[in-house]
Amino acid sequence: MTLPDVVRTNLDGEPVVDRIPLGGEDRLFVTPTRLLRYRGESLLSDESVEEVPRSADRISVSERRRTTAITLEYAGDERVLSVPPDRLETVLGPLLAGILSADDVIGADERLIEAFRFDELTAVVTDRRLIEHVGAAVWDGEYEELPFEDVTGLEVERGRVATGIVLSTGDRRKRIKIHNDRARPFEERLREAIRAYHGVESIDDLADEEERENHVGKENESGVDASPLASVDPLAVVYSETDDRGERPTEPGENGQLTPEPESIEGELEALSEALERQEALLEKQRRTIERIRETVTRDRDR
Repeated sequence: MTLPDVVRTNLDGEPVVDRIPLGGEDRLFVTPTRLLRYRGESLLSDESVEEVPRSADRISVSERRRTTAITLEYAGDERVLSVPPDRLETVLGPLLAGILSADDVIGADERLIEAFRFDELTAVVTDRRLIEHVGAAVWDGEYEELPFEDVTGLEVERGRVATGIVLSTGDRRKRIKIHNDRARPFEERLREAIRAYHGVESIDDLADEEERENHVGKENESGVDASPLASVDPLAVVYSETDDRGERPTEPGENGQLTPEPESIEGELEALSEALERQEALLEKQRRTIERIRETVTRDRDR
């Protein structure tokens, strides 16, 4: 779409990063620092542009039957942005993204995925975290945030009226309750953002990874070798064709030294039998070690 001349004049060289239709010819043009509310020419008025700075201290929303008023409060001033009721969610995302960027709540390279308004709760999902604004206002300086770096699990508790989204962060759980008719889109966006941040196909993988790390850490803290099989060599008895003197060795003795060659076939067979018994004892020890590790892993997982 070609920019209207009146909009181009008010841009002051700034690029347009988003265009949001508001019905008819009306548009909301988003720049890195401002919002430009464009009204097309009609029978009652000429085309016009209203500039809305994005460095607001607070935003509130008043919903009516035919229009929704977004009030932006500044130091000693305020602006009212009227939009059709069905365009509120579309406008809210870019608007909050600009305000959160201006207030240094989200970084310049952080991407806002979607903003959700649930009665007295507004939740903003970015590509790095979940940001909540609690209260009657859509935006309040007393915000809460949950970095995706700390998330280890996501569960859904579905009820008859509301759905609970439960986020696990190590030994803590955070619960967000949302009406059933609005819960699924929020859950899907949140899952997608967390999976993308961690680079996994399922959030369950995060819990499995944390469990493995905790198990290894507990073993190291208790003095148990995290890799007990590394020190066990079930093939410790090794034979070569001849030794340096051209004589056949038999089996390793204490300290790994080879014992002399038996004087008879019976002696050699007896030495081989003893070597096999020792090897079987080592293998049995290895089996018991494996069983202990398996039992420990199963017990920790059941907890």
